[in-house]
Amino acid sequence: MNMRDGFRDIVDGWTLISGMGDLTDRIERAAEWTKLNGPLQPDEEATIKLMIEAQIVRGGFSGEENGYEPYDRDDDAVDDFTENPWP
Repeated sequence: MNMRDGFRDIVDGWTLISGMGDLTDRIERAAEWTKLNGPLQPDEEATIKLMIEAQIVRGGFSGEENGYEPYDRDDDAVDDFTENPWP
């Protein structure tokens, strides 16, 4: 990938984090960096788009704070599937 060092320092490892706060912080830091360093390179732009898409998806799963009811999974059904996925 073709990214400038300062941008890479901000986004490096973003796919390895699970927290919404850290992802949001990285996106905001990348935006500030972009203001100072001009338009994004194509790979930088693609990375930001993926980060924003991940943020949207994670927001949909974050639960009650977004007005969503937590999913009440049937643990017995999960156990049945893992024991014998092809009955």
